[in-house]
Order: sequence, then C-alpha cells, then structure tokens
Amino acid sequence: MRSVCSVLSLGLLVALPGCLGPSTVRVGDYRPQDFAIGPTYYRCLQQAQHPYAVGGFAAGGGMASGTMNAGVGTDLSLLCACMRAEGYTPRDTTPAEMTMNVVFLPLEIPFALLNTFHEQAWASCSH
Repeated sequence: MRSVCSVLSLGLLVALPGCLGPSTVRVGDYRPQDFAIGPTYYRCLQQAQHPYAVGGFAAGGGMASGTMNAGVGTDLSLLCACMRAEGYTPRDTTPAEMTMNVVFLPLEIPFALLNTFHEQAWASCSH
C-alpha cells in the first residue's frame, strides 16, 4: 500500500507542473477574454487540425508485426498564428505558476528535454 501511495504521489508531482502556465491549446489562455473568443478559437482550431494515419510492418526471424494509428493532429503554430490574426495573444505566466515551475524544475528537466516539439510551437507563439 505504501509503495502505491508513493508512486501516486510521485506521479502527481511530475504531472502537476506540466499543467501550470499558459498553453496555446486552451481557449482560456488567450487574451483578451471577450464574448467572441470561443467561436474564434474553435474556428482557428478547426483550421489548424489535420488528419493523419501511420502504419508499419516488419518481418524477420520467423516473426511478423504490423501497427496502424490514425487520428487528428493540431498544428500549434498555425493555431497561434490564426489567433494572433484575430487579435488574441497568449496570456502571461502568473506569479504562482512561475513559483511552482521553479520549485518543480528538477523534476521537469528530463521531461522538458523530451518535449521539444511543444516548446518550439510555444516559442513561435510567445510575445
């Protein structure tokens, strides 16, 4: 039981900082917040989404394997550019978010190195 609690606590500590700070994929993280932001955001989101499908097959040593995956991806740079064209900008990081990011920095570094795509997209959208 103790190991389960430890794993859950560690998971919370690792997951929580990733939720802090502005993101370009949530309507609430754009400013100004006015009555038209919802329809504008969803129109831009639809324009930035694209379907994808990937598959593969490998055989060798008497074994064969195949995989297939399909879905919808979002081009964050396109989403941000569309929102900027409509007069919206990403919000600033709050002091509480900044404090939590500093506190959890040692835990975030390995995950930040693995998350370069998101950071590149955010950099193209930042102020």
